[in-house]
Amino acid sequence: MPTRPTVAQQYRFDHLTWEEINQAAALKKVVVLPIGSIQQHGPHLPVDTDELIVTSLALAAGERQPEKMLVAPTIPYSYCLEAMDFPGTVSVASKTFMSFCVAVVKGFAYHGFDHILLLNGFPRNDNLIELVGRQINLETDAICASTTWTSLLTIDPEFNKSWRESNFPGSAHADEFETSVYLALDAISVDMSKAVDEIPSDGPSPFVFEDHFGGGSVYLPTWTSVRSTSGVMGQPTKAKVEKGKRIFEEAVSQFLEIITEFHDRPKRPRQEHQAGPSLGPLPLGVS
Repeated sequence: MPTRPTVAQQYRFDHLTWEEINQAAALKKVVVLPIGSIQQHGPHLPVDTDELIVTSLALAAGERQPEKMLVAPTIPYSYCLEAMDFPGTVSVASKTFMSFCVAVVKGFAYHGFDHILLLNGFPRNDNLIELVGRQINLETDAICASTTWTSLLTIDPEFNKSWRESNFPGSAHADEFETSVYLALDAISVDMSKAVDEIPSDGPSPFVFEDHFGGGSVYLPTWTSVRSTSGVMGQPTKAKVEKGKRIFEEAVSQFLEIITEFHDRPKRPRQEHQAGPSLGPLPLGVS
């Protein structure tokens, strides 16, 4: 019979017993909650692309640094209504999505985890997930931060220059970047014979453009089918397994640095400056 790892050696939240959950909270482990999406990624990539990448990233980091973190089960569904013109996309209403995330994170806080990190796999939901963290920080005594996994590739400003062949801007979805990473994680599930290059049809504008690693000064969201007939925005034909491996390794390494810094971040008490007693509770019910 194999020996069960200690709580300090385990990094899967869902693999712990309730008694071990108490121990993990006492050890001050950071809870990492991956959040993905189920949506189309062109004719060559599966609809679980965002979920697969963000889950794999969190688990790889947890395996390397189990003493500091626990990886919670991924939330696979989120708000991606813009892609509903393509079969396979499943979108949750934005308010429903945020309320669900808040409830899940408050569950972690209720059991004593005071450092929670949201790892977002779908960049267009940045603002929604940031609001989730904001609500947690204002309504509980926990610290909740968020990061989108693509931002991990910009910490070292020289890194993306070392692998990228596609032009900037225009690489934003099911492109060289995402296809390379999926190939590195699960090549058998990618059908490169159906990969097509398609640059988003935004029209020439110095202000309105989008890329994984930067955008114009004006953000103009719209339906995916308005911008792309295939669901692709970029050049997936330039994808390679080797690129994906390097990208994934860089993301894991940078994420571990974030975990280390966040794990040691102290909680700072709030200070109320009213001269007299408050005449009612904060209106938390409408947040």
